[in-house]
Amino acid sequence: MDNNKLVSSRFRYIIIHLAVCTVGLILVNGLDLQTNFRLMQIFSFWSILIYLKLLQIEIKYSKGLTLVLFYLIGCLMRVGMGGLSISIGGINNEGIFYLLNDVTDAVFPTSIWMNISYMLFLASFTYFTGNRNTNIDLYVYIKKYDTFSIAIFLYILSYLLKIFPVFTFMNTLNQILGELSRVSLLLLTFTCVYKRKPLYSIVFILTVIAEIMAGIFGGFYKGGIISPLFFVAIYFYLRNKQLDKSIFSMNLIAISVVTVFFLFSFVYPFMNEKRYRSGYDPFLGGATKDYSNMEIIEDVLAGDIKYDEDNEVSDQFVNRVDAIATNSFFYKNIDKYGKHIYDFIEKSLLISIPKILYPDKPLNDVGMMATALAAAGNINTMHESSYTFVGFFASMYMLGGVLGVFVLCLLNGIIIAKYYNFALDNILNPFSLLLLLVLLFSALSAYEETTTAGIASWIWNSYYIIIILFINFILKLRRSYYKYKI
Repeated sequence: MDNNKLVSSRFRYIIIHLAVCTVGLILVNGLDLQTNFRLMQIFSFWSILIYLKLLQIEIKYSKGLTLVLFYLIGCLMRVGMGGLSISIGGINNEGIFYLLNDVTDAVFPTSIWMNISYMLFLASFTYFTGNRNTNIDLYVYIKKYDTFSIAIFLYILSYLLKIFPVFTFMNTLNQILGELSRVSLLLLTFTCVYKRKPLYSIVFILTVIAEIMAGIFGGFYKGGIISPLFFVAIYFYLRNKQLDKSIFSMNLIAISVVTVFFLFSFVYPFMNEKRYRSGYDPFLGGATKDYSNMEIIEDVLAGDIKYDEDNEVSDQFVNRVDAIATNSFFYKNIDKYGKHIYDFIEKSLLISIPKILYPDKPLNDVGMMATALAAAGNINTMHESSYTFVGFFASMYMLGGVLGVFVLCLLNGIIIAKYYNFALDNILNPFSLLLLLVLLFSALSAYEETTTAGIASWIWNSYYIIIILFINFILKLRRSYYKYKI
């Protein structure tokens, strides 16, 4: 069966890559090759080939959208392309820095360790999803319900809740309900795939444009601008799969090129400039100075950037694609800063407590604590107004060394597999769709946006489980659709 072939092929390349990484790590550390960037370039090419091969296998044997598909794209961007870019800079005698900290001698071994952690997670996730259907397919949803009307209702509801927050005593619930607009986009995406009606397509396009505009004019985060375009890419991917066409159609290639161009030519400079001119304060979640979105757009398009692009510290917050430098910093300085992983975890756990149970809970400043540590060497010196992350590998290494990396990679794979299985088993519940979106977009970042080795996300995702179970009880929904083997 296709699923058996998928799993066996995936494990084959995981084992091969782990073997190559192990040999590479022994050679690099044993022969003092940490700054041999020619060798790093070869290794990066190898990693890229492995991730591309795993992507090819995923596309060939899976029937639709899967978490592993998103995860492999994230791995390819985070460590594959990132490692290649760094190695080219190293060959040209360019120093590699993270917040003005020299990490030149740590990036190569770190990139190997990151590859190892990615493979360990993938092996664990694959094993614990088992021989079951892991495709996200909403056909049963579309067949049973009027998904177009539901999508419109959820979209309107999400914005009404943002404008008029009902659950002011529960910020977490408010945030979750506010994300229903993404569920609306997912429903519209699948509805357009299975029901090709002009009205549905027009509403889908208008909703994507509305979300992009909301991200530009109402937000301070790049993801809010760029994520709607991923739904367009998902549409073309699923449509081509449904029609048994090559996924590398001109439509999908075009939207991918447009997305990358839009990201680097507009989204990054615009959001960086907007934060700079508005005096963005992450504690307040908004601006502290008057600014004009239209003026910023005009200046960015004209190339008139007031933000100091030579500020190397702030530039680190613009490029969030490369995760090697940040992992390298914390890996290199584990003896000096390793103990602070417990501060990150403690603060994250306190933040995850619902406000109704802990009215005086602290602000969500864990990302700023990591920034302050890297920029000033003191987690209490939070003079930067931007968040950063420790990284998937580095946070696990800080928590438990080499053993911690192995144990936590496997544990993350188990827990995320369980959440994923649960969401699929409850696919008819709208909040299951929201949990799936959270898991998919986290996978797209290769789980690098963490300061706690993934531990905080276990707790946050458990809130979705509670809501799903509550809605199931109220609506008497049954776990039925995905409860079978393939």
